[in-house]
Amino acid sequence: MKQNEDEWVEYRNVMDDVIERSGLHKSLFYDLRGNHDSFGVPVIG
Repeated sequence: MKQNEDEWVEYRNVMDDVIERSGLHKSLFYDLRGNHDSFGVPVIG
């Protein structure tokens, strides 16, 4: 299974929209590593 760049672009656009509509600072949102990160992304932390 491979990552699709257009899915990541869609994800970023959705998150940007949620942040804009909510009026909250983007640092309040935390992106948990999940299934979308099982493609060889190195462990962070």
